[in-house]
Amino acid sequence: MRNPAVSILLGVFLLAAVSLIFIAKKANNSLDRDLKIARVNADSIAKLNVSLDEDFRKAKTRNDSLAIKNNDLEKSLAHANSNLAVKNGEIRRIKSTTDETNKKYSDLLASQKDLDKQIATLKKLNDQLSQENKTLTSRAAVLSDENIKLNDRLLFATASSKDNILIETMNKRDKLNLKGKRVRKIVATLNTQSEMKNPTFRIFDPNGVQLSDLSGSFNLKKINESTSNSPGNSTKLELTYLLSKKIGPGLYKIEILNENKHMGNLLIRFR
Repeated sequence: MRNPAVSILLGVFLLAAVSLIFIAKKANNSLDRDLKIARVNADSIAKLNVSLDEDFRKAKTRNDSLAIKNNDLEKSLAHANSNLAVKNGEIRRIKSTTDETNKKYSDLLASQKDLDKQIATLKKLNDQLSQENKTLTSRAAVLSDENIKLNDRLLFATASSKDNILIETMNKRDKLNLKGKRVRKIVATLNTQSEMKNPTFRIFDPNGVQLSDLSGSFNLKKINESTSNSPGNSTKLELTYLLSKKIGPGLYKIEILNENKHMGNLLIRFR
């Protein structure tokens, strides 16, 4: 038979051994978990370290670029300071003339006041002269109208009094007619002391407006006849103007040109 005390002691020992084995296994499992966590953390730290290295490289590149820009800025600043020094010198030179300029300005202001007084006096005188000028202009307009009328009478009288100008107006039947609406042809006979090399003619209505080529045409021919009243070296010419359109009443002027030089005028009045 076994001794009970020995059995009890063996049981206690076995129980203690089983407990130790269980505790050791539990501790081993905990260590495995901690090791896995440590490995994961180590991988994260390694990745973070790579990212930090890349950020450091980029930061270094930016820092080098900023250093170059800073150097350029320092050069620009030095150039700007040089220009500023030049400008300051110019400002000092300009400032040195300020007093003289201010004195001249004060003198100009005084002169301006005197001129303002003179201008006021001249303006008053100008108003008086303007009023007188209006009166004279009104009188001149009246005199001008009277002068135009007198000139028309004088021109017509002069044309009628010259013995070397003959103006005839004829209708379709070649009969004399002084009524403008019935005139179809104007014939002027004149004597000239010299030959007309390049004659041209223009006709103007009573308002001084030149009639167009559509209104009629000129024809000039030499008349081979001699009279006791004609000068020995004169040439007798016949100027004809054939009308294509009817004309109204009033004083008409035919201008005679030779090589674009004015030679004279022929005047005729229609009723």
